[in-house]
Parts: sequence; C-alpha cells; structure tokens
Amino acid sequence: MFVLQLKNNVKNAVGDWYEINSAKKIISHHVISDWSACPKINPSEACVVLFPGESVLLTTVKLPKMRTSEQLNAVPFALEEQIASDPEAMQVAIGDRAADGSLTVALIEKNKFESTMQLLHDVELFPRAAIPDFLAIVWKPNTWTIVIQNNIALVRTAFQQGFSIDVDNLFLFLEIMLKKNQPNKPSAIVYYQDTVVMDVEQFKKLMIPLEIKSISSQSFLDIEGLLLKPALNLLQGKYRPKVESTQLRTNWLWCGTSIAALILFLLLSNAVEWFYFRHETTALQSQVAVIYRQLFPGATDILEPRFRVEKLLKSMESTSQGNLFFQLLGDAGESLQTSTTTIMVEQIQFDNQQLQLTIQATSMDSVTQYVQALQTKTLTVTQKILKTGVNNIQAEITVKA
Repeated sequence: MFVLQLKNNVKNAVGDWYEINSAKKIISHHVISDWSACPKINPSEACVVLFPGESVLLTTVKLPKMRTSEQLNAVPFALEEQIASDPEAMQVAIGDRAADGSLTVALIEKNKFESTMQLLHDVELFPRAAIPDFLAIVWKPNTWTIVIQNNIALVRTAFQQGFSIDVDNLFLFLEIMLKKNQPNKPSAIVYYQDTVVMDVEQFKKLMIPLEIKSISSQSFLDIEGLLLKPALNLLQGKYRPKVESTQLRTNWLWCGTSIAALILFLLLSNAVEWFYFRHETTALQSQVAVIYRQLFPGATDILEPRFRVEKLLKSMESTSQGNLFFQLLGDAGESLQTSTTTIMVEQIQFDNQQLQLTIQATSMDSVTQYVQALQTKTLTVTQKILKTGVNNIQAEITVKA
C-alpha cells in the first residue's frame, strides 16, 4: 500500500510519499519534490491520496432521504450560505448519517480537485481513496488526536470529524471545540509533534490529559482504517474508483458464469439420460420385433404385440388339452409372463416327454424366480447354467409334468 500526502504552500514539495507493508508498518518515507518524481507503482497496488485539510470544508447537513446522486447535487445548495464560491463549483462527498438524521459532508473546490486528479493520472497514479488528511490520522473513541506538520495542525475529533489549522490558531480553535462539545469532552488528547514544539502549558489550560508522541517513533497514520474503511472518501460520483466497479462486475460475472455452467450441466445431464433411454428403448423394440416375427411369420407390422401374444398363448392352451408339449409350453409361457424380470427364450426343444428351454437373463435372481414360478404349477424343474457374465446369464431349464 502507498500513501501520498499532498501539501499546500510547501516550497519544492508536492507531498510526502509513504510505503506500507503487509504488517501495516511504514517501511519508507520520502518527500516528493515534483510530480515527475512520483514513483511508478503496480496498478494492482492500493494507493491512497490525502488532500490538505485546509482545502476541505467538513460539515453536516440535514437532507430528506433521497438517492445518493440526488444528495450529491443537493448538498452545495443546502450549504450555500457556508461556502464562498458558486455551489456548482464545489465537489461533494457524503459520509455517514448521524442519529439525528444529519449527514457528514465534505466540500472542495471542483477545479482544484479535478486538476489534482489529472496530475495524479498523468503520473499513472489512480488512487482508490482520496481523504482529507485530518481524517487519515490515528484516532480512538473518546480521544482527540493532534498532528503537527510544517506549522499545520491536523486535528481529528471523531471518526468523521476534524479540521486543519495553522499552529498559531490551534489553541483558540481547541477551546471553541471544547465549549461546543461540553457534554462530550474527550478523555485525553494524543499529540504527535515534529520539529515544532508546542507549549505544553497551553495544553494544561484545556484541562484535558495530554499524551505526547513523536512522529518519527510511531506511525501517526490510521493505516488499518485507510486499508479497510476510509473515514470519508472524496472519490464519489463519476470519480468513484474504477477498480471497485470492475471488481464488482467481475464478481457478478463469476456468479453468472457459475449459474450458466450449472444450467448447462443440468441440460446436458438430461440430454445424456434421454439418449440412453432412447437407446435402451430402441434395443428393446428390436428384440420384441424379432420375437414377434418368429411367432407371426406373415406379419408385416408390429401391432399390439402383448395382446396378440396373450391371445396366441390362450389359443395354444385351449388346443393343448391332452397334448403334453402344448401343456408344458403353455405353463412355461405363463410363468414367463408373470415373471417381473427380463428373460429371453433363445431355444425350445421337446424330447422324451420333457420341455427344454434355453433362456438368457440379466441375473441369477431372474433365473431363480422363473424356476420358482414354474414349480408353483406342480412341474418338475431342473436348471443348468451354461454361461455367466455381467448382466448376461445363459441357462438351460428342463420342465417335466
């Protein structure tokens, strides 16, 4: 992560450049003297720009509930009395809504903001966030933080509250802020100083405990906040970072692709099942056609095979009275008809007052079930397995009266 803190009215300095590692520690810091001296970074790296707080007006405004785009247009006119320039010449950013319904808003001159953004783009810097510098310093609830840099005091009094002011007027503004926030005075003031050493006695007059830290010894930047949730991002509306919309679009594309892949998988599964059952049906119809033509040699079309075979068996049964062959054949046919498994008769022989059937079944259970069906007709039945295989059992069944 990289942070560029822009400076106003600092000779030979665009701003301070900070490099922060994955442990959220500043590992390098140097002054950028000219825009052309800005380091080149990987576009995928996070970059945050801190705008000088003196250029930003941070205040609150009450507006009725409306869309964000409408709020951005309405804020300058709602604060027309507080700003010196044309409302349409102001760039607006909207923060959180407070419990009383008021919105925290930040305003900056549009020309200055756009020219700075153009300079950043010219040196191939595309920040993910642009924040007033006083909202980028460390802060804890119920405390105020003050950072002194180049005779400018950055003061943060809440998550989305603060200001920048020259050090000569710092204590006056602190007194005003304390009087304004009498019910919610801070429990402590954390003060970061650089080469400018403030009069500690002045702080004592505020009657607030003071904790003094050195900028050189600890990071004064709220690095975790900059990474996870900037207090108030000035890049709103048409300036919203493209990386956010691109990432959102990518997530939706992944989601859509996953759903499309699932639908395609379901359709292909149904298609495969349809082709499989169609193949099985075709094979079964072919087997039926072969047997049908064997039973009815003169038939040209296969019409109601089940009905015609039943009729043939009944006629054979009626003519088989006293004829052992037809009696055994009828019993074998009825048993085959009542079987719930798939059995195909390949060969029929009658010799020595016994009927010999060569059958093909899908399993041994099918053969056993067929034999048991024959035995229920008080027939003597023996079986001999001729060939076994996966889903293919060939057996010889001998039936005696």
